[in-house]
Amino acid sequence: MIVSFWDVQVALDTRLYNDISEMVTGVYDNPPGGVEFPYVNYGAPTSTPFDTKLSHGAEITFQIDIWSQNGTKECSVIMGAIEEALENEPLPMGDGFSMAMKRLEYAEILDDQDGKTKHGVLQYRVIIEKEE
Repeated sequence: MIVSFWDVQVALDTRLYNDISEMVTGVYDNPPGGVEFPYVNYGAPTSTPFDTKLSHGAEITFQIDIWSQNGTKECSVIMGAIEEALENEPLPMGDGFSMAMKRLEYAEILDDQDGKTKHGVLQYRVIIEKEE
């Protein structure tokens, strides 16, 4: 079974735009040059299929990156809002897929090489199943 990373990202976008749009300048797949801070973008996803005779699905990991030049507090507040947005209800999926599980695997705030930017990292693991 092929699970579209794009479908997962669209589900994420729908939830994040509704819940954090007032906190960031945008949520991007590929941020444009000169984008204003703070903003969010997606890291590279991975997928491991687990198809059987009776079920079809995949375990997907995805990363959400938060970029801020107003310090650890702003980065942390945005990360908390993202976690809250994603923890409650399953994300809506299309094409006959459903999200069976979603879990935060990893969170960290790093100092960027420029010395003024904070880089928040949230890594999630989701289980996607094909509705039969």
